[in-house]
Amino acid sequence: MDPARLARLALRPAQRAFAEWVEYRPQHAPAFPVRGVFNAAHTALSGEGEVDFSTTAPSLGIVDSDFPAPPRQSDRIVIRGRVYEVADVQPDGPNIGSLLILTTTQQRPDGRKPDRIDSTRRITDPEGID
Repeated sequence: MDPARLARLALRPAQRAFAEWVEYRPQHAPAFPVRGVFNAAHTALSGEGEVDFSTTAPSLGIVDSDFPAPPRQSDRIVIRGRVYEVADVQPDGPNIGSLLILTTTQQRPDGRKPDRIDSTRRITDPEGID
């Protein structure tokens, strides 16, 4: 089956049901709006001993034909007011879609640098235990 036809039959209904508009910012081209299925899944991890923690592995599912050029590592995406960077691009089907694995950045959506954070300030817990 033709990949474009498969995209229309399989991915497009999912895009219509679950996708949201995001702003894609390629490194060497103008930004553009595109739809994608965003997942900010929380994953619980178990450490050694009694230490448990959780992490997120945000991702964005896209239809490849919606992009003028293939997405690349280090491109940026603004989703729900937060800037993410493409850490990895994984194929999602035979040349019809991709799953963009994202990392968060400190950049603001307007492109400005974040406020300076004073890393020398000491923070103690409310019970006085450092």
